[in-house]
Amino acid sequence: MRKILILLTFIIFWKIWGINLNKIDPTILSYFSEDLGETFSFKKSFLKFSVEPLEKDTILSYDFYLKRKSKEILPVILKGDVERLKNFINQNVKITDSIVTGYIDFSTLKEISDSNFLIFCEISKPVFQSSDSAAYLTRISQMVGMGYDGEGVNIGFIDDGFSPSIPIFKKDNISKFKLIWNQKSFSSFPPQNFGYGEEIDSFKALNYDIEDVKGHGTSLLSILSSESYFFEGLIKRSKIVAVNTFLNTKNLLDGIKYIVDRCEYFQKPFVLFMPLNYFWGSHSGEDLFEEAIKELFPLTSLKRGISVPAGNLGNMKLYSKVYDNFQIKGEDLFSNSSVLFLTDSSKSFDLDILCNDFLSLRFFVLSDGDLFLSEWIDLKENPVFYFSEPDFFLGFGYNKDKNCSHLIFEHQKKNYLGIQIFTTDKENPVEFFIARGGTFVKPSYENFYDGERKKNLCSPASVENVISSGSYISRRNTYLFVTDDTLFTISSFNSKDDDILKPDIYSPGKYILSYRVGSDGISYKDSFGFFLGTSYSSIFTGVALVQLLQADSNLSVKQLYELIKKGADIVSTGYFDQITGYGFLNVFRSLKSQSVRKDEIFLRIEKDKSYVKIFLKDSKYSIVECINITTSNHIEVFKNFAIDRKPKIGKNKYILKILNELGEKEEIMVDVEFFKNISPSNGGKVFDLSGREVLKSKIKRGIYFEILDGKKFKKLIKF
Repeated sequence: MRKILILLTFIIFWKIWGINLNKIDPTILSYFSEDLGETFSFKKSFLKFSVEPLEKDTILSYDFYLKRKSKEILPVILKGDVERLKNFINQNVKITDSIVTGYIDFSTLKEISDSNFLIFCEISKPVFQSSDSAAYLTRISQMVGMGYDGEGVNIGFIDDGFSPSIPIFKKDNISKFKLIWNQKSFSSFPPQNFGYGEEIDSFKALNYDIEDVKGHGTSLLSILSSESYFFEGLIKRSKIVAVNTFLNTKNLLDGIKYIVDRCEYFQKPFVLFMPLNYFWGSHSGEDLFEEAIKELFPLTSLKRGISVPAGNLGNMKLYSKVYDNFQIKGEDLFSNSSVLFLTDSSKSFDLDILCNDFLSLRFFVLSDGDLFLSEWIDLKENPVFYFSEPDFFLGFGYNKDKNCSHLIFEHQKKNYLGIQIFTTDKENPVEFFIARGGTFVKPSYENFYDGERKKNLCSPASVENVISSGSYISRRNTYLFVTDDTLFTISSFNSKDDDILKPDIYSPGKYILSYRVGSDGISYKDSFGFFLGTSYSSIFTGVALVQLLQADSNLSVKQLYELIKKGADIVSTGYFDQITGYGFLNVFRSLKSQSVRKDEIFLRIEKDKSYVKIFLKDSKYSIVECINITTSNHIEVFKNFAIDRKPKIGKNKYILKILNELGEKEEIMVDVEFFKNISPSNGGKVFDLSGREVLKSKIKRGIYFEILDGKKFKKLIKF
């Protein structure tokens, strides 16, 4: 009988009020805890407890659209049977074969939570937006001078606002924008397979206005594509596929899917610039949003890359880990070291907690000098619960499969929240992340934990499939190792003992010259200013990805990122560490580290009755020497082809010495069968630099003119 009762308790525990908790984001559970969970209350304690005035700390504060008891539909990312899930959500967008986004009301979510076609529901998380000598320090400007200006590689760009109609994004009355999806406007038709917003083509983009109140998107795009006489974009030959998005992960993921689909249709390599972050969720790189990124940018896929910032939270106390030294739950607040204390100056804050179900919690609130204590709450018995008091509200939701909880604390006046833990797992800590609004505070008691300025990397920078950038000050001396004033303190990073070591690379992120937009969203005429943040760092790293793809479009995502790491200017320790990543971005060294390999060299053989020509298909390589070892003849070479005017009948064996423009060499051997008789008149044939035959009657003073696409081009020839 006891086993039956335990089983019934377990079933009730995981299916409260007809909802399968294992399939629901703990954030949703915490915000709807009044509908789903048990209610608890605080009791006033007679313990004397005081907090001294606290130094002001930076607080991660922004609005969240999800409200308690909200009856509005929820923006979500769902995993499961996409075709069946589409029947239950509005404005659905299929991201991958197993992930779809859309809007769903809470009652419908409860209805399908126990179905076999839903694997997990994730609430859309709030997203936030996180140049000059910088191009020189990264060697990007040197690459531009060598011709790596983005031609043939598309830019994917997504942000909350940018100004496509301003003059710097036009040349000869042609827009730099190939396509724009404005998710916020409904004046025209939405893009195919996306049920909202409007799609704008290149012609309409010339005079298409998008509000950019913060100026973030316009500023970043100007570094890439500006045609201003004062400030030229680094890869201005690239075309842009852009999305004006809402700042949440659902719409952001829709925008990423749009860019990937359109760039694949254009059949050109592309780099996605995504200067946006969020700090909310499992903090493990395993959210549905991050899973979708992995599927859209698999490490083995070719012709693509994605650059993201590490985040601007490096100077905030947003993380704490707490070990439990309790032997029994009955000990008071001051006799153990498993106490965490938080405070906040705003009306609410959100907290992510990584734990398992062996955890019990007790809460205490300090309000107007009075201390209020709760009873111990066991997560096995109460995965969802709440406290509703006159001055504050606390909602809590726990998901066993994800080992993750979410807490929301709302209050009308200055209140301090404390959390005490008890767990049977004494070796591993319980980890706390402030997702929004608060800061950790350590009162003057030895057993209380403080927050730490570490493990503050933002999502999706933790994913292996993206290249993530931290920031350094662009006025650094390139010959010095890292000093205290070299790295930008706001740059996020993970702790040294964490499984995910990021960021990958450091790029300039302070004193960045870029286009400036006024506070009213109206751009100043040819006005530029200096900016800061890891968003700008990710732009420079993304430019490096574009230049590497321009050099070799057949690089895989993994190869592309490895080149970035190999080429970095090594700093500090000389190997990867949690502070400096792999070093400072140096795209020239990255390109140089890619040696010429035989499997990358593609040849084309052309034979006539009087000669053999060997062509290189890739213009980034050139032939410096060619020997027919069958005849022992050194044959005539041009940049991209070699011509043997006296091949031997039968097999001819050639050795070609191949050189890329960075000085990397490789020798390859080519066998050519030749069966034609050599014509005695072959010596009179002349070829231009592209390898095509030229009639002598067309040659005047060593210059050959030809018509290409209606324009007259001059080509020097060798004869």
